[in-house]
Amino acid sequence: MRMHKLDLLARDGDTLLHMGNRWLRLENAIEANVQILSLDMLAAAEKGEIVSRTALFKRRRYQTLVAQIRDELTDYNEWASGFITQNQRNLGKLGIEHAADALQGTLMEGGQAGMFFDKLPVAAIENMVGIAGDGGPLQTLLQQAYPQAVDRMTDVLVKNTALGINPRQTAREMIDGTAESLNHSLTVARTEQLRVYREASRQQYETSGLVESYKRLSAKDARTCAVCLALDGEEYPTNELMHVHPCDRCTMVPVVKGMPKIEWESGEDWLKKQDPEVREQILGKGASDMWDAGDIKLKDLATKTEHETWGPSLQRTPLSEL
Repeated sequence: MRMHKLDLLARDGDTLLHMGNRWLRLENAIEANVQILSLDMLAAAEKGEIVSRTALFKRRRYQTLVAQIRDELTDYNEWASGFITQNQRNLGKLGIEHAADALQGTLMEGGQAGMFFDKLPVAAIENMVGIAGDGGPLQTLLQQAYPQAVDRMTDVLVKNTALGINPRQTAREMIDGTAESLNHSLTVARTEQLRVYREASRQQYETSGLVESYKRLSAKDARTCAVCLALDGEEYPTNELMHVHPCDRCTMVPVVKGMPKIEWESGEDWLKKQDPEVREQILGKGASDMWDAGDIKLKDLATKTEHETWGPSLQRTPLSEL
């Protein structure tokens, strides 16, 4: 299962690389108009004109740039939707294969290598492909990035012009501001691809007829969040969805009927062995101090919710509630 996780991490890196490279084409396309607009607004400010959102909305250069960003983001989202959909299909197949491998490995460990189990057909995952966790098309979820990009870019332009900041720096910060939309797209990609992977694995376990439950396995590295470490090893019936958060990298280890449950070092025990700097990086200064002092348990950091759209969800418990 840990080797399977390494495979997932490599595929995650491939997603970041391809989506990031494709995003650079968008940035290059809007760069000239961004620079012209920032020069135009600084010149207007030097003439005594008031630079505000309302004033920007009336300027043709601003309207042209906003229209260009809309068109470029539409093209990017159409490409990203197809890219994510194909990755969902690939990861769905991988989820079935990984779950079957894990089940077969457990049977071999228990001396039941020849035992037969039903394998989920690949066609069963097609109803998940191209769809987001809320049941809507991926394209709709990706389109939420457009207003974010325009708002961030506009805020930077108004603030920097008022401060008299060099137009080149303003243009660079405006483009950087639109990168929040890239972060949104990457979150959608990683979350929705992993969702299909986990659901395919869960359905394979359920279809096999041999698995009674599954256990959460967290990554246990410096990038692993406190919530995943806290719930590492938690057990779920095969007919229940695992509580997850956006970009959740946890996978599922099968508990086979009649076989001993697989055990491993818990997330909490792993964290106790790490240097104080790593613990603080993962938990945050306040929670790390409270945990070291014994004032809270690691599981106190995880709050489970039932989101009306996204289903079983996880969030970090606010420090104020602890």
